[in-house]
Amino acid sequence: ASENSISIGYAQSHVKENGYTLDNDPKGFNLKYRYELDDNWGVIGSFAYTHQGYDFFYGSNKFGHGDLDYYSVTMGPSFRINEYVSLYGLLGAAHGKVKSSVFDGSVSTSKTSMAYGAGVQFNPLPNFVIDASYEYSKLDSVKFGTWMLGAGYLF
Repeated sequence: ASENSISIGYAQSHVKENGYTLDNDPKGFNLKYRYELDDNWGVIGSFAYTHQGYDFFYGSNKFGHGDLDYYSVTMGPSFRINEYVSLYGLLGAAHGKVKSSVFDGSVSTSKTSMAYGAGVQFNPLPNFVIDASYEYSKLDSVKFGTWMLGAGYLF
């Protein structure tokens, strides 16, 4: 074993607050690194970032702008089922930040909380990794569910 893999991919968050869902899902990227300790067990680390910008209009006049940013850093154990499939769990921290500017004033708020998730990695070819995972975090009353899909290199 003692194999490593690195993957990068697409991330998309689904955001809900008090039953209300954002019209536009924040989008971004995900980076994962995995180290296999032996033939079955390993550790995996993940970084995710998603962003959505909003413009505020009155009629056709823009009077403000808002940004929603989500970051997470998680890690956990991985288990290789066979030479093609591995499962993993993730636990760590998520940070959300909202900033809005209207006319001459601006407001910013942020929150850090726990994040957890699970995923699967496929090795359909030697040295090639396909990664899919889901992560969840609740920042006060705001719920972030983030899907990630990536590809990478096994070395």
